[in-house]
Amino acid sequence: MNKGLNDNQVNTLRAQYGFNEVKKAKPNRLLLFLKKFWGPSSWIIELIVVLSFVLERHLDAAVAFSLLLLNAVIIFVQEQRAEHAVALLQQKLQFNARVLRNGHWQSLKTRELLPGDVVKISQGDFIGADMEVSQGEISVDQSAITGESLDIRKPRGALIYSGSLVTKGECLCTVKTIGAQTFYGKTITLVQTAHRKHHVDDIVAKLVRWLFVILTISVSILLIASFFQESDFSELLLLSLVLLMGSVPVAMPVMYSVCTAFAARELEKEGVLVKRLSAAEDAGTMEVLCVDKTGTFTQGKITVAALIPAPMITENELLRFAAMGSDMSVNDPLDDAILLKAKNEGINTSQWKTEKYVLVSSHTHRSEAYVTDSGVQQVIIKGSVSIITSLAIEDPNVALAEQLVKMQEAQGRRTLALMLKTGTEIKYLGVISFEDPPREESASLVASLHRMGLRVIMLTGDSITIAQSIASRIGLAKMSKVTAQENNLSTLLEQNDGLAEILPETKFRTIAMLQAKDKIVGMTGDGVNDAPSLRKAEVGIAMSNATDIAKAAASVVLTTEGLFGILPLITQGRTVYQRILTWVVSKISGAVLKAGFVVGAYLMTDEFVISAVAMLFIVLITDFAKIALSSDAVTISLKPDTWNIGPLAILATILGVLMIAESLLLLFIGLKIYHIGAASHEMRTYAFDLLLFMTLFSLFSIRERKYFWSSSPGSWLLAMQGIVAFLGLMVAIFGWFGMSPLSFDIIIIVILGSAFSCLVINDLIKVMILSYIETSS
Repeated sequence: MNKGLNDNQVNTLRAQYGFNEVKKAKPNRLLLFLKKFWGPSSWIIELIVVLSFVLERHLDAAVAFSLLLLNAVIIFVQEQRAEHAVALLQQKLQFNARVLRNGHWQSLKTRELLPGDVVKISQGDFIGADMEVSQGEISVDQSAITGESLDIRKPRGALIYSGSLVTKGECLCTVKTIGAQTFYGKTITLVQTAHRKHHVDDIVAKLVRWLFVILTISVSILLIASFFQESDFSELLLLSLVLLMGSVPVAMPVMYSVCTAFAARELEKEGVLVKRLSAAEDAGTMEVLCVDKTGTFTQGKITVAALIPAPMITENELLRFAAMGSDMSVNDPLDDAILLKAKNEGINTSQWKTEKYVLVSSHTHRSEAYVTDSGVQQVIIKGSVSIITSLAIEDPNVALAEQLVKMQEAQGRRTLALMLKTGTEIKYLGVISFEDPPREESASLVASLHRMGLRVIMLTGDSITIAQSIASRIGLAKMSKVTAQENNLSTLLEQNDGLAEILPETKFRTIAMLQAKDKIVGMTGDGVNDAPSLRKAEVGIAMSNATDIAKAAASVVLTTEGLFGILPLITQGRTVYQRILTWVVSKISGAVLKAGFVVGAYLMTDEFVISAVAMLFIVLITDFAKIALSSDAVTISLKPDTWNIGPLAILATILGVLMIAESLLLLFIGLKIYHIGAASHEMRTYAFDLLLFMTLFSLFSIRERKYFWSSSPGSWLLAMQGIVAFLGLMVAIFGWFGMSPLSFDIIIIVILGSAFSCLVINDLIKVMILSYIETSS
């Protein structure tokens, strides 16, 4: 008998072949870094550097080049951190294999497979190396590696390629090649799902359009005004370029990656692994959660609930006959439950011999076990009550069976009737009921999901009676049976909390139908048949005990038992939404402020009161300082979020216009009260600090949907904004970057004026606008 590889063989083969993995070629980091100098925002900064040098403004050219370098470094570092977070998550999502070594079956990471290993393969497994079928037969889905859409039959002697998924059957295989030596040279990375279009792509597109409108209006006014004033065209060109760069949300993708990577690390602590970073953000917008009943709302462990013997038969005798009629090798959950119960009750299963076991078929709807017990040949028949009782119509006790079944099913239990055939005589033995009880946390979980504004739909192939029993125990009101035609599926979804007696493809249709109504849908599952639905849903959630196929199809994998990992997933998703929302509103309002201030100041003074390089510094340093929003403490919404940027853009524009008026008022104070010359270096410092502190204080207002003092900012955000404020003070005190120092009282006026404008006036108006938006929606 083959005992598999022994320890000595493992050590020898390991030294020869190494681990079952393909070393990915690491990208050239230098090239990755150099690519950060290629793109719309980088081109604009590079153009500013060139123009400044041509115009012999060497200090401006040096500062612009330094900012270009800083911009590239920040993007490169943050992207590397996000990619590292994804790599760590992928390592935690490795699959296992059942391997025979030293005569014992054990579960090993597929990474540890070696040529010659004997592996047990069954439905739902991921094939981690090239293997040959040595016993049994399976069907596999190898579309991920060959593109073939149909399942491929693999009989004894056939080769199975690494990366295939087992859709049917069970077999023993022998590993032939591993790692780089496999037929395709690599293991398919199933921890990556099909790339979805991220919501951030739409956000960036809408944001660019909105900012471009603002820029076009501002630059047009500048051009017209400068034409009549005969202003310095070179300065106008440079400022226009900076404002143009301000319309490109260069830090948005970085902010998104850092934000979702941070959420992924937090979720990992809660036993939730996301396979794509955007899955956390998708969970924040999820409106409907479809839940497969078995193994999710229920414990997924079939147990014997009741033994109901016929008269003159004891419970122990009924259990003994049931054990005689069961076969552990068929991997049937009801048989397994019976045999476990018999073992716990001390029934000796070695007292009889099973000659033949006939599986349940679509024709007979019953199983038959031919056994020899104490020299007597008997047939134990198990099946549905209607089928079994029809075989024993002469037995007076069978009339009670159907009534007993209805009583058991009303409690959410499945039933199995037993008959004993000896010769030509058929005798009714009784009924055994089984249950897969709800998890203790299911009812509280459903209540929590409802409080978070999610609709929960339970989907199950079980009977309507069982489904309704479970539903009522966990807080779902009404279940409905799906007809064979499914022509009323849409109506049933609208009127019920769940569907019973459904086929696997009905789950897929349910997801598609909800998505057609513009719903963001989540789906939980653990089995092979759940895989298409898990892949279809925006948020596919595989349970901790899910098959490899289910985990491969899902975008989220729970690593702890039960469904409670869904709550932190939703919470983190909504947290991500609020953080990105703050960045978007701040970006738009800041762009409005900068463009409007340049135009307004020019119309007031006939001068460009801030240089292009100074404006460039403000745009870059404030944009990237806001990346600290990725870990900010936020207040999440009590209902699913939606990416409707229209109302947000209006709010941001209003705040931006308010800041324009306030900054121009402070500019007027500087001109008339402190007599700062419009064309002086002091004015450039004054305008620089004015815009910098306006942008800084506005962020503390925008980050909180209520009054700014309602919550405390995160420590990283405080630190980053503190650095920005420190730089602003140093410029004002020492006059860096070709600017002149300001007196202490002027610095105080700039800081206090900006703080009062943003944290008092604008904050009050913000709360009023948000209250109106919430009421009208």
